[in-house]
Amino acid sequence: MLPAKKLTGTDPARLVTRAMLPKVLTNVSTFTLNCTLNIRGGKTALYGPSGAGKTLFLHFLAGLERGQHDSYIRFDGEVWQNDQVFVPPHLRGVGCVFQESRLFPHLTVQGNLQYASRRKVLPIHLDIEEIASLTGIHHLLSRYPTHLSGGQCRRVALARTLLRAPRLLLLDEPLTGLDGESKWQLLSVLEEMQQRLAIPFLYISHDIREVILFADDLALIKEGKILAYGSLTEITTGGDIAALNSDDLFSVLYGTVLRYDALHQLNAIELIDGFTLFIAGASLQSMKRVRIPVLAQEVHISLAMVRQTSFLNTFPTTISAMIPLATMDTLLILQLGKQTLLSRVPNKICQQIRLSIGQRVYASLKNLQLFPL
Repeated sequence: MLPAKKLTGTDPARLVTRAMLPKVLTNVSTFTLNCTLNIRGGKTALYGPSGAGKTLFLHFLAGLERGQHDSYIRFDGEVWQNDQVFVPPHLRGVGCVFQESRLFPHLTVQGNLQYASRRKVLPIHLDIEEIASLTGIHHLLSRYPTHLSGGQCRRVALARTLLRAPRLLLLDEPLTGLDGESKWQLLSVLEEMQQRLAIPFLYISHDIREVILFADDLALIKEGKILAYGSLTEITTGGDIAALNSDDLFSVLYGTVLRYDALHQLNAIELIDGFTLFIAGASLQSMKRVRIPVLAQEVHISLAMVRQTSFLNTFPTTISAMIPLATMDTLLILQLGKQTLLSRVPNKICQQIRLSIGQRVYASLKNLQLFPL
């Protein structure tokens, strides 16, 4: 076994990969992961339909699957795999949170956490008590995995992986089975830990809201191939948005918390263009920067401002582009000040109300969530 090699020079991407990995599915069916992905760092989501190759790609990065000829992985200038080199999983310093918790059944929760804490990769102080409190498992420390629910096992697995302080964190649907409030809490924990560890996170999820709440960058994968990669803004404002299914089309707004309406439990958010919108939820710190993902199917269009309506947030916008979709719908690209909104409108409605580029319309937004930055 050859040791890892250091490369000379600099690379803007922290993780540089090329995966060529065929898998036999049945006696008559095969699947080939054939993709290239260079990750800048921060929080990247890998998103695509079931069977697209997401989990297989994470196994490739972790060293659990070995790519064929011309495959390579380079992380922070260190070669993990090429035609001459293969660094085994235990020498890569990668942390993995799998779909199954994979806890040690003979150890208590405390014992599982201590096992990870004694095997830190990076020289960063992480306190077991603190991580247990952040992930909501402090009351479970004396229990064994067989006495935990599925959601509790996922929390323990996440805490254990964080305590190892890895160089790269791979998360394969870590929040599946958790309720909305628990997901929001653990996404906040992951956000804080990513900043503290300053390592790349690669995150898989089938929930597009979860992805766009958490990720900085998005990689779209289908049938073993990467279709697009970029920041959320780059994906939604460029031609790569067409790589998403029509139900997954989204835009992202950014703003600042102005105040909290305690009576109605609403956060007032000032967008960068001076518009104010209201989002239900717990009180957030004033002047806190937030990200607000908006699904295109939840942006409704009217030609005039309707004041007696159930919509809480309605804004004047201008249609800058109209893109036909395969679903007998049209994707409207809307300008809301300096920010962009997407709206999916049936073709029949577009014809009935005679929508056109350059037209001023009113966009009503529903089902909004926000995520602190």
